[in-house]
Amino acid sequence: PCCPMRRIRFTTLLLLAGHAGSFVAPPCRSIHRGTVSQRAMQDGSLFGTAADPWAVWNETSSGPLGAWLDQVFMDRFLLALLRNAGDGTSERLQGPASYEDIMATVADIHDRGLRDGIDVSAVSRGTLQSLFPDWPPSPRDTVGLLWWFERLFARPFPVFSAKLNAQVTWAAAAWLMGPCDLEDVATGELAVGDGKKQRVKVRRCRYLEEAGCASICAQTCKIPTQKFFNTDMGVPLRITPDFATLECNFEFGVPSNEANDTAVLDTSCFPMCSRKNHQQHRDKSSFSMGKDARPCDATSALGRTGQGHTRKRT
Repeated sequence: PCCPMRRIRFTTLLLLAGHAGSFVAPPCRSIHRGTVSQRAMQDGSLFGTAADPWAVWNETSSGPLGAWLDQVFMDRFLLALLRNAGDGTSERLQGPASYEDIMATVADIHDRGLRDGIDVSAVSRGTLQSLFPDWPPSPRDTVGLLWWFERLFARPFPVFSAKLNAQVTWAAAAWLMGPCDLEDVATGELAVGDGKKQRVKVRRCRYLEEAGCASICAQTCKIPTQKFFNTDMGVPLRITPDFATLECNFEFGVPSNEANDTAVLDTSCFPMCSRKNHQQHRDKSSFSMGKDARPCDATSALGRTGQGHTRKRT
């Protein structure tokens, strides 16, 4: 006699799980919606001026998969960052990772690019690659699972692959970026799919807001992530941040292009940027600086050279 009730409870749990993202934050009330203007991407003085106050990530927030998995992803991501940056302390870190740990590590990697000339974009792309198992066997200098995904899914089933990656990004990356929505992409820009549920709209990017730097956004997130999906997974992706609203669009099925990348690389310095007197927009992986790009000229607490990681070590 209790079986029908169990079925009802199980169905209810499934429905709640499917809509878990709606409990992360109230609906977006952003002032700026739609296509990101050139000024919103390149005028650093607009940083955060139209950000949605209802989309702030706080200590009680969690992604659609729950706080426990968020922490698992955070731990793995930080360890991957340290290993790809060549940090010999990565094996001796103790305790769960914090978001502050991740942002301090990202800022340190970025500053090493400015100071020592390391390829920041390559480190970031390598971090994403190392999150996936190098199996089944694949050709040299490739990652097994990624190489086979492109051949077994992305090439024969491009629409399915674009929609799948949008869903996975929405479900698994909210802890890194902040509250997200799944939206449609304008069909005129698509190379793959019908656009339904192929855009992940980050309502207020936690990563961008904590970094406070357009160069960190471009060189450690936008450009390497696009290259990872477009090249390593075979899934077209264009990422477009809006520095005024702190929103960001991940458009699966839309190829990246150099004009879009250059617009972000040429962004003028944010009022609270931490990299004074650095030519922060020089991308060390072949994207050129625009002639109007300006050096950083302000100060913030994030990313100071030499601060390194805040985690306890043994």
